[in-house]
Amino acid sequence: MPPPFLSIKNFEKYQHYKQRNPPWIKLYYELLDDDDFISMSITSRHHYMTLLLIAGRKNNLITNDMKYLRKVMRLDIDPDLTELFDSGFLIASRKQSTSISKRHLKQNALSETETEYSETETDNSETDHVEVPKERSTTPKSAMIWESYRSAYRFRYGVDPVRNRSVNVGLCQVIDKLGSSDAPMVAAFYVTHNSQWYVTKGHPVNLLVVDAEKLRTEWATNTQVTATQARQADGKAARGQVWNKLIEEAEGKAQA
Repeated sequence: MPPPFLSIKNFEKYQHYKQRNPPWIKLYYELLDDDDFISMSITSRHHYMTLLLIAGRKNNLITNDMKYLRKVMRLDIDPDLTELFDSGFLIASRKQSTSISKRHLKQNALSETETEYSETETDNSETDHVEVPKERSTTPKSAMIWESYRSAYRFRYGVDPVRNRSVNVGLCQVIDKLGSSDAPMVAAFYVTHNSQWYVTKGHPVNLLVVDAEKLRTEWATNTQVTATQARQADGKAARGQVWNKLIEEAEGKAQA
């Protein structure tokens, strides 16, 4: 019987706090220099990023069921996780093993530049008491999609994208169009898109806003439609219309 759960190896490195559903996770730059990560296919790297987000919601206990994985990873086919297992990024788990040391928890809480929801962790010991600093009651609407867009952008271009008011407004518009669940994944997919128009412009947020629905369809169907492919499809359709017209004229003459 296969193990009931899948887990991200060393996930505690990405986790901020214990006993909650974090709105975002840490992603370290050192991943760009990891030979095992870089040697994987783009698809496997994309699966890894998706599973990181899911692990954050599920306390690093992802149900090991292909039907479930297709749904939460927004895929039409079963994900191939072979490279993730072979490279050690993903492991099978039979039991919950998500304990985080109090010292590690406290260090993480005190090192954050953005505060999180106010929490206090207490165990049965009278001397071991950790208080997490208070934070803002709300998280910016564009926080998750920005992190997804920024990570993918830095991976492709080696630098962070510009962030200003117009960028924030644009990212919020993408969320309004696609929803908060799909928008971050579509934003990351957009930066991997090799359309000549996107590449020439450097994958700015304004094009993501304009083509949000199209990109969501391509992401969901795991396809990328380039300008060349669009022209070929248009030419094929045009030739089909001419051919149909000739057939109709020939049939009309035959009946006459």
